[in-house]
Amino acid sequence: MLILKEIKKVAKDYLFPIFCLGCGVEGCWVCESCKNRFEVVDSTEFFDKKMSNIKVLFSALQYYEESLLGKAFKIFKYEFSEEVFGLFESIILKYFEIRLEYFKNIDFIIPVPLHPRKYAERGFNQSEMIAQVVGKILNKAVLNDAIYRIRYTKNQARLNKSEREDNIKNAFELNKKYYFSNKVVLLIDDVYTTGATIHECSQLFENKKVKGIYAFTLFRGR
Repeated sequence: MLILKEIKKVAKDYLFPIFCLGCGVEGCWVCESCKNRFEVVDSTEFFDKKMSNIKVLFSALQYYEESLLGKAFKIFKYEFSEEVFGLFESIILKYFEIRLEYFKNIDFIIPVPLHPRKYAERGFNQSEMIAQVVGKILNKAVLNDAIYRIRYTKNQARLNKSEREDNIKNAFELNKKYYFSNKVVLLIDDVYTTGATIHECSQLFENKKVKGIYAFTLFRGR
């Protein structure tokens, strides 16, 4: 199976060569030289408890669509190129290695889910992939099935703030097999722009007596 996978990779590289999005060198989406230009940011936002169940949002990068990382992310998410994720994994590791103290009280890590139809189309859930990396760093349990997406929704990126809120409303359900009383939860998503998706997920923990809800996203949109 591994040999077959490697053969497929070699064939793909031969038939569809890739080039660095930064400098154009052949062989990878982002070369080592261009990787050295990336800057991890310390983007945190504290929310009023009257406005959100999330206490603090942590984000590793600012999202600019035409930036090198923005282009790489679009290829990863919308062209379904999982191999690009290695780039973002290294960024996540770099972000957390100097901020472990902020997350020492986390009990569970929960990624924002995809609808089964969207998962079938893409073949992976980018939030789950991020969550798995974070889980290994923090040595905490990742609950991929804690939240279900029960309704297929439009692509949020094409909607304004109010449309996003309407689009995502009541799209999720909490798995009843888990108990979150007196626990601290870290929600994971790929991008935070208006926050409609991750705040909708946080509402599921209303009246569950959680000790705290935090959120981490790879990107913080404008």
